[in-house]
This record gives sequence, C-alpha cells and structure tokens, in this order.
Amino acid sequence: MSVISALDICPVEKVVRIGKEDYALQFNHRMLREAELVYIKEYERVVNAGIILGELLAGTLTALMAVAYGAIRAGGRRISWETFDNEIFGVDAFDPLFDAVSDAVVEMFGTSRDDAAAEATGDAKN
Repeated sequence: MSVISALDICPVEKVVRIGKEDYALQFNHRMLREAELVYIKEYERVVNAGIILGELLAGTLTALMAVAYGAIRAGGRRISWETFDNEIFGVDAFDPLFDAVSDAVVEMFGTSRDDAAAEATGDAKN
C-alpha cells in the first residue's frame, strides 16, 4: 500500500518546449488527481496517486503520459486527453516530458535527482 501525505508534497513548476510551443507544467495535488482520472477514464484502472508515481519510477509509459497530461492541465492548459495523446505526446515530446516529469516528481518530495543519487551512493552531504 502506498501513502502520500499532503504535507510531504512541495508544488513544482516547469516549462517544457515541445515543437514550437511552450507548455507550463505544474506538479501539485491537482496534477495527481488529473493523473488518477486518466487512469480511471482512459486506462479503466482505479489506482491512487502513490501507485501511479510508483509506476512512473518503474518507467511505465502509461504513468508518464498520465502525469504529463495532469501537469499540463494543472498548469492551466485546457486540452482533452485525445488532443494530448494524438497531437502533443509524440516522439519529439518524450524526452523533454520525461526529463521534466522525472525532475519535478523528485522535487515534489523535497529532493533533487542529484541529491537522491548521491544519497543512494553514500556521497550525500550532511
């Protein structure tokens, strides 16, 4: 069972350029809820945000798409899943979205990706 405390989440904002367009991404409670709704409506799975983030860490494309879509919606862009899936999320979008989502999710929990790697290798600064 996965538990995410609301107090453990620090909102993060990123901007990603896909093609010729910039997308504001917000990683916060709304993004998590939007990702949960994608799982319910598009993937026909009822899971909580903790499970989605776990799948994201495991590298699943479905989690990346759900979180990226949720972050774009939380960032203020009103787009449908179909528009995101068919027009935005493509080969050119994968790397910038993956990098932004990976960094932001780690930052949401108060640790940068470099700090997490240093901690994992024992090189963390005290």
